[in-house]
Amino acid sequence: MTTQEKQAAIDWIVSRDTGRSSFAIWAVMMGAQDKGGHRPLDPADFGRCYRLLKAIPSWRERLPEMVDHHPAWGPLVRHWDKMTKLYEEELQGPSLPKLWDFMRKIEPKILELESCTIRNAKPTAIRDKS
Repeated sequence: MTTQEKQAAIDWIVSRDTGRSSFAIWAVMMGAQDKGGHRPLDPADFGRCYRLLKAIPSWRERLPEMVDHHPAWGPLVRHWDKMTKLYEEELQGPSLPKLWDFMRKIEPKILELESCTIRNAKPTAIRDKS
């Protein structure tokens, strides 16, 4: 990580534009402890994650590392580009219904993976299929 990226990470963590899911990304990328693995639950959560990754673009390439730490992030990571596109398309409007609908569409798979993690079962094909 470059000095500029480290400074961006420090600036971000002390900002007011943080949330549990964006902190989960920050923690994994910084090598810090994050036992929660919180994920974006709605477009506002996604927006905080989006802005974090815009502030530190090299972390976008590393987003698959989230799955290594928190398997339920698999569907989110797989569809991050699509969610980003929806977010950017709807950002100027009063709400983000397409992004919200898409997030609800992938939620059952996320919940299944969270359930597997809780039961200490081995989720299969987390990264490769959707």
